[in-house]
Amino acid sequence: MNLVTTGDLITFCLRLSNVNGVGQTPSATDSNDGLTLLQTLMASWQRRRFLVWDLTDTSWISTGALSYSVGTGGDVPITRPDKIDSAFARLLVSSSIQTSGVNGGLITLPSNSPLPTSPVGLAPGAYWNDGGLLAQIPGGSPAGSLTLFIDYPLHIITAREEYNLIALKQLQTFPTALFYDSAFPLGNLFFWPVPVASQWELHIATKATLPVYTTLVDPLNLPPEYVEALIWTLAVRFAVMFGSAPMPAHVAAMQQALSVLRMANTQIPEARVPSFSRMGGGIAAGSSPGFNSGWSM
Repeated sequence: MNLVTTGDLITFCLRLSNVNGVGQTPSATDSNDGLTLLQTLMASWQRRRFLVWDLTDTSWISTGALSYSVGTGGDVPITRPDKIDSAFARLLVSSSIQTSGVNGGLITLPSNSPLPTSPVGLAPGAYWNDGGLLAQIPGGSPAGSLTLFIDYPLHIITAREEYNLIALKQLQTFPTALFYDSAFPLGNLFFWPVPVASQWELHIATKATLPVYTTLVDPLNLPPEYVEALIWTLAVRFAVMFGSAPMPAHVAAMQQALSVLRMANTQIPEARVPSFSRMGGGIAAGSSPGFNSGWSM
């Protein structure tokens, strides 16, 4: 059976779980119940990093506000996330560097332009960068300046209790940390220190949105490796819904299929040991990058 739509998937899984026989058309009630089960399953998968194939970057310009609402209709109009996976702040007060061919410097060229072979005297086919960095930049020129923006990684504060330890929450300067209050229906982002208005581009990375199915003719629209995991997970859940014990072979197949997704999607950052600084009365920003917390004794 070619599983293209949600209805195809549900019909196949009802047969696998022995609710329907071969060639039997599911009742409208069973199909709609299956759709509800699929919707709840996808909502559950949305909250698990290893079941989501990508992180999505969202950015906006700072307004000087203490917090930003997140969710449909909020200041950051994305699907409300359960957590922030990573974040950084980009300083918009840019710096420029000279891009002339000084020894050890940076040489820029317009896109698709020929690479320099000067000074004269190099062997045929040799390119000259005078010991520096050679780059092709859209709109660049052999001499001039290149504008650079600096990104500052933000420490993720994972608990309200930790954010509450910050004594001066209204402090405005370079941001070093971010707390996400996952309220419903709108979450709230608190940056600390508060980014000055218009001087920062704020970036958060959240899990990409999995498909939200509403009808039995919705296309699955998933990477191929997800289909098997959906098949066996739904087969197991159908068995439970209809009052029978799931077949051990189905449970084993579900676990194996989920392991494939885990191996495909898991991204483990390099371990880093945080530094800590002690300041009386609460939390303070410490050495860059990041955010340091400590309690006075």
